[in-house]
Order: sequence, then C-alpha cells, then structure tokens
Amino acid sequence: MKKIICLLIVGALFGHALQAQPPGQPNPQQRPTVKQRIDRLNDTLFKALHITLAQQKNIDEAFTLFFEQADKLMGNNPPPRPDAQDEKSKQLHEQVAELQKKRDDAVAKVLAPAAFKKYLNIEKSMRPGRPDEDNMAHSAPPKRP
Repeated sequence: MKKIICLLIVGALFGHALQAQPPGQPNPQQRPTVKQRIDRLNDTLFKALHITLAQQKNIDEAFTLFFEQADKLMGNNPPPRPDAQDEKSKQLHEQVAELQKKRDDAVAKVLAPAAFKKYLNIEKSMRPGRPDEDNMAHSAPPKRP
C-alpha cells in the first residue's frame, strides 16, 4: 500500500513538472508581436522623451514598418550578429542595418536633435539580448586562458 501511495505522489509530481507552461502566459521563446513591441517602445519613449501624440504616431509608423520588414527578412531566425562570418549572415545584417537607418531617419525628422540623441541611446538599450554593437566593433575578443 505504501508503494502505491509513493508511486502516486511521484507520478503527480512528475506530471506537474512536465506541464508545458501555465495557461495565459506567453512562450518566452516566441518573438513578441509587432503591437507588443510598439507598446513597449511607447512606454519607454513616452516617459523618457516626453513626446507628443503626433510624434508618437509618426514614430509608431516608422517602427511598425521596420518590425514588419525585419520580421519578413529574418523569419523565425534570431537577429544576425554584426560579427557574422558567413556570407548569408553578413548580407542579412546589412539589410537589417539598412532598415534601422531608414527607421532612424524617419524618427530624426520627428524629434528635436537633443531628443533624437536620447532616443538613440534608448533604442540601443532596448535591443533584445544584444550587446552594444558600437563597443563590440572596438573591443578585442576575449582571451582564453
């Protein structure tokens, strides 16, 4: 009888541990939707830059276009690394960089120069899981012991 109870308890614990994810919570490996990314951006920029609703609308349009085009380019792949070695990754990185330049040019038309400088710093800090690319270009690779 004790064996059966122990097996039931172990089985219940094992079954509970195998639960994929709690209902209603997003999959952490799934890329957020364009709307979720825009909402996050708006929360951050509105607080930091004190932008107007007209500026917010123009910035939203620039970022929506950027996110949609970048998602088409990358599909389900992660963003390309700036130090990529293979030709396909280098080309993808250049295409994404061109999209970023177009987006930033559109944002620059909306913001004052001082606010645009702040925006550039905020935008870099909001990149998911990416180190600061400017520092990567100037730093030496880590030495192995």
